Amino acid sequence: MNRYKLNIKALMLLALVVLVAVVSCEDIDENYREYLEEGEILYTTRIDSIYSFAGDGRIQLSAFVTNAFSVTEFVVSYNNGNDNVSFPFTKNSETTQRVDLIVPNLEERTYEFTIFTKDGDNNSSVTSRTFATSYGEDYKNRLSPRTIRNLVFDGSNGIIVWNPSNSLERGSRIRFINTSGEEVVLDASPEDSETSLLNLDPNEKIEYLSAFVPTSFDEERNTETSIDMFESNWVELTLPLDLSLILQTVTLSPGVGGTIANWTNSDNLDIVVTAVYTSGGEEKRTSVSSSDINGSIVIDGLETGQDFTLLVSNTSGNGFGGVYQGQSLSKFPSSGIARILLPTDESGEHFGGSVELLFDGSTGNYYHSFGNSPAEFGHHFTLDFGIPTVLKGIKLWPRTSCCQERNVKRYQLWGINDLTDAETTLVSYDSGWETESIDKGWVLIHDSETPNSFNGVTAPYGEVINSVEAYRYVRYRAITNHIDHKRTALAEMEFFVE
Repeated sequence: MNRYKLNIKALMLLALVVLVAVVSCEDIDENYREYLEEGEILYTTRIDSIYSFAGDGRIQLSAFVTNAFSVTEFVVSYNNGNDNVSFPFTKNSETTQRVDLIVPNLEERTYEFTIFTKDGDNNSSVTSRTFATSYGEDYKNRLSPRTIRNLVFDGSNGIIVWNPSNSLERGSRIRFINTSGEEVVLDASPEDSETSLLNLDPNEKIEYLSAFVPTSFDEERNTETSIDMFESNWVELTLPLDLSLILQTVTLSPGVGGTIANWTNSDNLDIVVTAVYTSGGEEKRTSVSSSDINGSIVIDGLETGQDFTLLVSNTSGNGFGGVYQGQSLSKFPSSGIARILLPTDESGEHFGGSVELLFDGSTGNYYHSFGNSPAEFGHHFTLDFGIPTVLKGIKLWPRTSCCQERNVKRYQLWGINDLTDAETTLVSYDSGWETESIDKGWVLIHDSETPNSFNGVTAPYGEVINSVEAYRYVRYRAITNHIDHKRTALAEMEFFVE
């Protein structure tokens, strides 16, 4: 009896569950009947990834798609779906295929693009989105060509010296007229520091422009992110023709171990004069700035007959140049110089030095005078050149290991050819020394002062001697030094002749 009642209850519960299920299914069918009647939704292969590339009035979208066997078309939509561009597609043998989609005729701005694929049955893929920018005239008009440090005409060729380029520059183009009347067009890469304009006619127009990309190079993918380059406007380069007039006044004279170039700057222009030459196998440059009417530059290490370029530039670095040949004085061999110890001569044999060590070719050795007080400063020594010699230059090396602050300031050179009755009796700082020397036959060859820059330095100082007479015996006389010290020292001494 009890078991029967339980079965009845179970059957009633089962019937209730079935009834609820049937009602529920009918509700579901009713809610989705509209969609079920349309059939199954099919999707084509979705795009894996997209890279965008900026362009000139256009944009390239590079889409990557895998196993796109059913895809026949790519669609790019933009301007909120108001504009669409379709691109036919054919599957190749690659599993993952790159498809470059170039959207043309775009105004200059940033766009949002929607990209999807379609198959032959007009089924579409899930969409992908990306942003990209199109550039045009506004961008071009903001471009300025790569800056130039200076432009120089060296007498035969033009030389453009570039400032470093920026990361968006992709090259420059230069056009000019050569001396044959022909137009020449040259390309310079962003890495070039100089560009030579061979056989330039400096009186003709020189123009250049530079090309840029609007977006940076992608180092990670090793590719440009722009499909187009944009050129700046042509810019004319001008040479300061007035500086060529200064160059025409240049004269050369032999210097101490180098050449002296002199010029006239009648209009007191602010100019920079630069000598470019080779010494010891290396290119060297030395420059001076001046607005004086008469100026000069000393080119050390330039030998007689050696070619060098002299450039006259304005403060912007633009100018003219010419090729010249050096005129240098010759060094008199130190081995041909002997010391003679006359009465009142300074031996220099103090504190480990001597006069002879001035001519041993070593700046580590030295000559050193002796004095008791600054008031008694002044000394001389005598040299024998072996034969009568016309001295044209002298170079002095200060002692470097000690006492650079005692460098000589005012000094003299006296000459004579016969020592008979030439011995003086007065010390060098005596006020009557010069009169006695002249009475004894000595002739003043050179009277000069070293510049203030020679005080406390270790570099040598040389200067030209304007002498025309030849003398065998030469007396060096130190009169003052830069700090009024009682002693002075020198490391080396050289003499020069024509």
